Amino acid sequence: MKEFVISNSTSQFLAAIQAHPQGEFVLQVVDTLKGAGHQAFIVGGAVRDLLLGLVLKDFDVATSAKPDQVESLFPKTVPIGKEFGVILVVGESKDLQVEVTTFRKESDYNKKRQPQKIEFADLQGDASRRDFTINALYFDPREENFVDPFGGQKDLKNHLLRAVGDAEERLTEDPLRILRALRFSAVLQLKMDSSLKSAIGATVGLVKELSKERVFEEIQKVLKSNHWLEAFDLYESFKLFEVLEICPGQNSNLKCLFKLSNEDRSQLENFGLEEKWAMYWSEAMMEKVDESLQNLKASKGFRKRVLFDLQSFEAWLDEDLRQGERILLLSKSKEFGLEAKSFKEYLGLRMHAKFEGESLKDQTESLEDVLRAYESLVNAEGDLPKPLVTGEVLSSLKINQGPLMGALIEEFYLRQIEGNLKSLEGLEDQVKEFLRTSIEV
Repeated sequence: MKEFVISNSTSQFLAAIQAHPQGEFVLQVVDTLKGAGHQAFIVGGAVRDLLLGLVLKDFDVATSAKPDQVESLFPKTVPIGKEFGVILVVGESKDLQVEVTTFRKESDYNKKRQPQKIEFADLQGDASRRDFTINALYFDPREENFVDPFGGQKDLKNHLLRAVGDAEERLTEDPLRILRALRFSAVLQLKMDSSLKSAIGATVGLVKELSKERVFEEIQKVLKSNHWLEAFDLYESFKLFEVLEICPGQNSNLKCLFKLSNEDRSQLENFGLEEKWAMYWSEAMMEKVDESLQNLKASKGFRKRVLFDLQSFEAWLDEDLRQGERILLLSKSKEFGLEAKSFKEYLGLRMHAKFEGESLKDQTESLEDVLRAYESLVNAEGDLPKPLVTGEVLSSLKINQGPLMGALIEEFYLRQIEGNLKSLEGLEDQVKEFLRTSIEV
């Protein structure tokens, strides 16, 4: 598990900014604002990530300049939230853009958690409205100094997550901060201080008031990290999923997943977000999974892939499932944007979480056998061979269209991919034998 080390080298910070695709443009924006006599800082998550040595995603700039002044200093701007002091500054390329926000205070939040009162302020006032101390950090890349009103750097060094000011007040202002707190705690390996923990317990019910899209987006961010299991553990401890009325955590696979070896757990990071959701849920919960994902406003395609993952695993555990049916399962994964090998790894890791000992060994060997059989059959595009036995062929044997013809096509395609049907020679006798044994059964 990676241990985050706080860097003190401001020269490294500047180099990291310059190495970013938008870094030089951000520095130009800061220089322009400062050159006009305004304060200007890189602020928030980018500063936090600089201190932690993480890859920088994007930048935000905070300034003492008013929105009209920002617009007057740059040739191309977009007033994406001018009433809130937010101006998007755009460079020569559309890829070069940065949000520049005037120092402000916020108050009087409505039911949508939007501040109804905005007041332009100084840096201290701007920092006071932010959620956590580690996000209330300001860096002047030219002076190479930090402004840290609430001890965010010390909290990072101590691996501590604290709210700015009164924790319950901060979370009530915008309940999305509850989810952000859980994400930062898990992903950045920070321990929440007691007041923040208590505040989350007292306000977690407010998460119901958030749009499901915002909630789902925040959970998806967690799933993209290496510490999503820890985050989901926090979700369960604060009964977040119960509040959101999605599948209850007590029936999840979380305890089994934590028992995986470090090597196995590292494989989880190669999975898609759908497979991670599927890994979390028990196959016994399938009836509620689609409803849960609908509640979170997940797309239809996303829901279908999660359900396919769960249903396929349940099917795979059926000892009576034929080799051909297993090959078809691997093949069907392609419809959901999965490579057969990746899907095999998902099934295998899920088995590691469910089984131990000889049972696991048998299941794993079966998976490898099926993958080898599948790979020997598919062409360069990853497609299985076309069926030898078609409706036209069966019609020539006086088989009428209907359920019987469909059953015969399915049966003889399974025989074909299992290696038991290589030509149409003797097909009529095989059909008669199949019909006879089916009637006897």
